[in-house]
Amino acid sequence: MLQPLGGTLTVAFMDISGADLVVLHNALNEVLHGPDAIEEWEFQIRLGLDRDEAVLLLARLSGALST
Repeated sequence: MLQPLGGTLTVAFMDISGADLVVLHNALNEVLHGPDAIEEWEFQIRLGLDRDEAVLLLARLSGALST
């Protein structure tokens, strides 16, 4: 699993295109809701965040894409 250098990363900034955001949104949506969605017991292990955090991130991505 990737970890930020020097400990906890609180904020990161990078240039990312709208098309890149769509890809990230769609990928996260698939692992949460798709036919091959990652099961609850392995979600944290495979993605590094729990399902509730992923749902919130998906909502943030959706909001960013709707503006």
